[in-house]
Amino acid sequence: RDLGKAEVRLDGEDKVLRELLEALRMSLAQKETQLATEDRELRAKLEQLTAELARAEQKFTSKDAELQAQTEEVGAQHTRAEAALQHLEALSSTLSAADSRLTAAD
Repeated sequence: RDLGKAEVRLDGEDKVLRELLEALRMSLAQKETQLATEDRELRAKLEQLTAELARAEQKFTSKDAELQAQTEEVGAQHTRAEAALQHLEALSSTLSAADSRLTAAD
């Protein structure tokens, strides 16, 4: 009689443990599905951010090249302006000398 009660109790405990195990398996499967979904979402976001970074780097490189070209152009303009100033100074000197000669001739 005690043996029968023990078997019933063990069967009940076994059933509870099996149900608990099944619930844990289902919970684990849900978690795996959830993590797989999150992983796909994060990978897609990473791809998007990587593409955005590549576009930003390309834009930066393009702007950098544009600024470099502008800097070179400003340098060339500065060189031409210095040459023009020297030419004007030479003309001014020539005109002053001519003016002095004309004044002396008068």
